[in-house]
Amino acid sequence: MIISIVSICIGLLPASEDTDLLSKQDAKLLKTYLPGVLIEPLNDDQGIESLETWWPEVKSEFQMERAGGGGGEADFTAICDLTKRPLKKDTEQQPQTWCISLPENVHKFFRRTKDELVVTREIDIPNNVISTFDPYEPVIITGVKPGEQRKYDVEVKVYDLENPADLLHSGSLECTYRDLGNWKALVPAGEFEAKVISIQYRGHVGPAYLKYDTIIILGKHVGPIAWLNLDSISACLVYHHHDDYGCVLNEWKHHPDTPEDLAPVQVD
Repeated sequence: MIISIVSICIGLLPASEDTDLLSKQDAKLLKTYLPGVLIEPLNDDQGIESLETWWPEVKSEFQMERAGGGGGEADFTAICDLTKRPLKKDTEQQPQTWCISLPENVHKFFRRTKDELVVTREIDIPNNVISTFDPYEPVIITGVKPGEQRKYDVEVKVYDLENPADLLHSGSLECTYRDLGNWKALVPAGEFEAKVISIQYRGHVGPAYLKYDTIIILGKHVGPIAWLNLDSISACLVYHHHDDYGCVLNEWKHHPDTPEDLAPVQVD
């Protein structure tokens, strides 16, 4: 599911953790997996108005390190890049798709519109599957105010990677997207004005019950500077899988000199 980044600094959330924007569960997760990352809330009730402000449209490298939990890699580099897609005609280019590659050989493909950044599909090479989402899985939604939430029913289909026509599993997940407000955040890469977003999934895909929670922290003009990720999968009373971790940004690089033939195309 969605990408995951979070914190390393030791400490607890300040007294402001009681803000109405954070539930008790939010505060507990942040304290456990991102200790000390959120310094204080900013007196700003502004939602995200521009994707470019919070996730610039350039090739980027994010060097992350684990801050809490036992899952994930101790440190890794997540690379976000444009993908080159075939032309529909010589004079008409298809909308560009972004891809973020994670060290566990999972690749998430994103589509940017004027109003949102969404995951269209995910390729999981170790498990040899492709997952698709309808509607697309939200990552950033413009126009959502702090404290506001949106709910979606997302249809998920899982296909064999080697034979994409072979449908292995399908199901439906309830997605809850919440804006947790604007904060001052501290990670090893520095101090940032940050936007905090919570995304939760609950439901069944095939025989498995999925419970997924992530909190993404976006640094202004940078992109993801931290996230926490909790996965829980149970199937047939026999199989149980749990994966949880938080990670934070050590260093990042933007490459604004993206070749013109790979320049992103906005989709209305």
